[in-house]
Amino acid sequence: MSAATMTQTLDAYCGGLSAMNADTVLAAFAEDATQTDPVGSPTNVGHEQIRRFFEGIFSLCDTMVFSADQVFAIGNDVALKWTARGTGKNGNAVTFEGIDVIKLNDAGKIQSLMSYWDAAPVLAALKS
Repeated sequence: MSAATMTQTLDAYCGGLSAMNADTVLAAFAEDATQTDPVGSPTNVGHEQIRRFFEGIFSLCDTMVFSADQVFAIGNDVALKWTARGTGKNGNAVTFEGIDVIKLNDAGKIQSLMSYWDAAPVLAALKS
């Protein structure tokens, strides 16, 4: 896979998160992709389940900025260290970090994503 294809996919994923646009996020995923976010929670399979997950997160926020801090790639495997900053609908500001372990398919779409971050304090702040 070319570096340009990988960059395009990661830009769509990160840009879609910052825009809080599920369609843009899903454009980065293969139709039959899996997503475990965060690791330890149930795995979402396919666009419908992945859409529900992201729409659930977006429903709690007024704003979100998702930045790719560091990208480590070997072949179709990517480790993405990220930072997210947002404001909840309740007015609370949150900042949190994590690492996504991503496998891209040969078409350059996310085939699997495993996200490592602590959701509990973030969700508590957004729901309080």
